[in-house]
Amino acid sequence: EQDEALAGQEQVFERELSQITAAIARIDDGTYGECANCGDEISPQRLAVQPEAPLCMACAS
Repeated sequence: EQDEALAGQEQVFERELSQITAAIARIDDGTYGECANCGDEISPQRLAVQPEAPLCMACAS
């Protein structure tokens, strides 16, 4: 059971790392804070809570 739980945690960590890496790439290319779907600005409040967010609230829901 513990092995399965650890494997699940590893998948979560890998997904989070991937999201953080993608956010860093958006910072590097100047598109951080811009919705990857519609191009609108991602609100500063959303980025404060989830800095790696690639989508604005409208597109995320």
